[in-house]
Amino acid sequence: MNNTDTFTAKIHNKEILELYIGLSLTDKNILNDFGAQQLLTVIDYDGYYPSNLCQYLWVSAANIIPQGHYQLAETLLLQALNYAKDTEDLGHIHANLAQVYADQRKLEECLYHCNKTMDTGLFTKWATDTIESLS
Repeated sequence: MNNTDTFTAKIHNKEILELYIGLSLTDKNILNDFGAQQLLTVIDYDGYYPSNLCQYLWVSAANIIPQGHYQLAETLLLQALNYAKDTEDLGHIHANLAQVYADQRKLEECLYHCNKTMDTGLFTKWATDTIESLS
């Protein structure tokens, strides 16, 4: 059994399994390089909490944004929104989505997520600076 088979065998969350299976081989390799073992730690114990999975998704996305893997980062972050249970997770997710869109010069989407970030009360200076840099 290879690493990908071992990885998918341990994912008990149907939505995340479907997300992972639906990724291209390239995206699976990128995700594996940026924290698949961390995800196994999160899901491979009794008392699994979705907020940990949410954090895995947004942390993984944050790690791949600087390498320019914007589509995969966006996919992970949008999935993370389904699991966000608190303001901290929402702040990180929206800030990372804003960064994805800022890097791609998708100004309207970036502005939306900067505003959503500020709504959480987190990263307000960063979001304000990012909005100012768009003009």
